[in-house]
Amino acid sequence: MLDRHIVPVAKNGRMNLPSALRSKLDLNGEGKIVFIEKENGEVEVTTLRRSLKRAQDLVRQSIPADVDLVGDLIEERRAEALREAEGGK
Repeated sequence: MLDRHIVPVAKNGRMNLPSALRSKLDLNGEGKIVFIEKENGEVEVTTLRRSLKRAQDLVRQSIPADVDLVGDLIEERRAEALREAEGGK
């Protein structure tokens, strides 16, 4: 069964997340949470760290294994720097 947490929202928009929810989100001390609005109108709450990890995983899945984005970027930057050093040829 899914846990439900009813959280009061103050007039200024502040909320206090229950400790059980903070533990599930692995929020120890300060942190940032992300509210993701779904197409069906529901809102998902997660941490910024988890949201970024999910985005990285999605990007990683869409790039072929033989592609080295970092290596390609470094190569492009070096070529650009060389062109600039040679006078923009």
